[in-house]
Amino acid sequence: MFKIFSRLATATLIVILGSSIIWAAAPSEIEREFDALEAGQYVTTAEFQRRLQSLYNTIDVADKALLMRWKRLHCWSLEPNEVQTPPKLIAVATNYIAEAEAANDLAAIADFHVCRGYYEQVYGDVDLALQDYNLAIELVINSEHEQLIADAYSSRGDLYAYRGELALGLGDLLVAQKYYESADITYWIRQNMASIANTYRRIGNFDRALEYYQQLERIFLEEDKVSALLEIREQIALVLEDQGQYQQAYTLYSDALDYYLAQSDDYGVAFSRLNIAGVMLALEKPTQALKHLSLSEAIFDEHPDFGTSALVHLFIGRAHYQLGDNQKALDYFDFAEPSIRKEKNFRYLAWLLQAKAKALSAEKRWQEAYETTEEYQRNHEQLDLMLRKQQTVRMQVEFDVARKEAENERLKADTLIKQKQVESLEERRRWQLIVLFLGGILLLVALVFLIRQVNSKRQLHRLASTDELTGLPNRRDILQRGKEMIDHARAEHAPFSVLVFDIDYFKRINDTYGHHGGDEVLRLIAPASLSVMRYQDRVGRTGGEEFLALLPGAGLDHAAKVAERLRQKISDIDTATIAVDMKVSVSIGVAQLTADDSNLSELIQRADNALYRAKENGRDCVEIER
Repeated sequence: MFKIFSRLATATLIVILGSSIIWAAAPSEIEREFDALEAGQYVTTAEFQRRLQSLYNTIDVADKALLMRWKRLHCWSLEPNEVQTPPKLIAVATNYIAEAEAANDLAAIADFHVCRGYYEQVYGDVDLALQDYNLAIELVINSEHEQLIADAYSSRGDLYAYRGELALGLGDLLVAQKYYESADITYWIRQNMASIANTYRRIGNFDRALEYYQQLERIFLEEDKVSALLEIREQIALVLEDQGQYQQAYTLYSDALDYYLAQSDDYGVAFSRLNIAGVMLALEKPTQALKHLSLSEAIFDEHPDFGTSALVHLFIGRAHYQLGDNQKALDYFDFAEPSIRKEKNFRYLAWLLQAKAKALSAEKRWQEAYETTEEYQRNHEQLDLMLRKQQTVRMQVEFDVARKEAENERLKADTLIKQKQVESLEERRRWQLIVLFLGGILLLVALVFLIRQVNSKRQLHRLASTDELTGLPNRRDILQRGKEMIDHARAEHAPFSVLVFDIDYFKRINDTYGHHGGDEVLRLIAPASLSVMRYQDRVGRTGGEEFLALLPGAGLDHAAKVAERLRQKISDIDTATIAVDMKVSVSIGVAQLTADDSNLSELIQRADNALYRAKENGRDCVEIER
């Protein structure tokens, strides 16, 4: 009933040893094949494995970078079974991590951590899986590897959602979607959309879930992708089932089962039978449920997936309870319980405890039934508390998403207005040329004079608001912008933070390398500062070696992270054009607007105080207001 969406949801990749296909390819073709495999263009087991083996036969294994790229794909091609058990696959991923670390390949290290986390999750060790996902995110979050960032967030989001932490899972999946869309990877965009929809369904926001499912359904209908279409309809069936529309859900599950049987897709067959069994149990038809469960149990035993296997055994136990065989039901509950507890899946545990308590009561094992009911009540209360918290977080996540969408729409509208303005300006210029031509020399002279006046005015305005040396806003301009941003933040009840930073030992730089060297350092600081800011942030030079950054919408934690990225960026500046032995660093103070701040000066003063502490603590560091 609960088909897990993961990176291998539609492509359970089985290792095929050997290949009779020798694929001769030029380097450009090899690159295109790597791109295609990484983008999920070959999603069936046979096609992916054929391409992967052919690629290995073609590449030069002496090319370490190319071989490492192949190993990253290979790590994801493995599948748990009786021979390749999850511990063995975890060991394979661990060896790959060691190789990537020896090669100092950041992208490969992160990818292998996500891969290992997946196998740890399959094995039921969700804490270790979460550690790997967190480490992968930490490794690549500030890199340009958009797909890797998305993969790590998507995997962690799936894990959170699976263990019942739905709001956290939704937040991660929405972040992953942003990166997938930025990288323009169609296959993973759709896979992640399905995961988002599945999480909305579990939260109980069925309308939002159906929006995503139906969007995917339309896409797959237009592209005539039968397998993908059936998978989405199975997810729609889960929504129908949650809403008590069991017959409609059964019809969709049955369509999927017929297709997977025709395709000899064992995994698809097993999941469809499991889904159908869930409907049969809801309709209290245990005999039909057991028929499907016994067939799916055999397939999952061949391909170990501890969470799914535990759910199968839980369903079998419920079926035997409905048939009146309470002891057999308890045997299956006891078999499923360790895996469910190991995975810390509170939803599954609640189902199990409730069913187990009923079976124990039917067997008149009153003390055990009482204890199990007590634990169920505690677990149920914990679930309720978690759900209430998640609803709050979910609303915040949805608010943030809506705000970002509104910002995007505003940007699009601004762009359209500017385009219209440009078109209008061009049209006006054409008419001006005609008038100039017909009006003769006098009109031409007047126009030249007017243009000079306009340019002079613009130049004066730019000089009045821009620091001549760095090109950044000058003190007057940045302070004026800060006052406006504070007014806006208070009106919108939004956070607002500032960074005050200056160059360490700037006098020493001037004394050692001359004022020309100091000026060149200031010029280098400007683009480095802007590179770590968002589009709505502003940076200005307030005097000498001092700078001010305005961060609207940023709380203290976010501002501190921006400050650390800024500090590191400036520390990495290449000053070889000035002097080989020169090292530039900054000290940064961070402060957030409070209700007690009457003006911008007070906020800047608190950031200044934090800056002084940074100087006292040895410079080249970030200090937050106290």
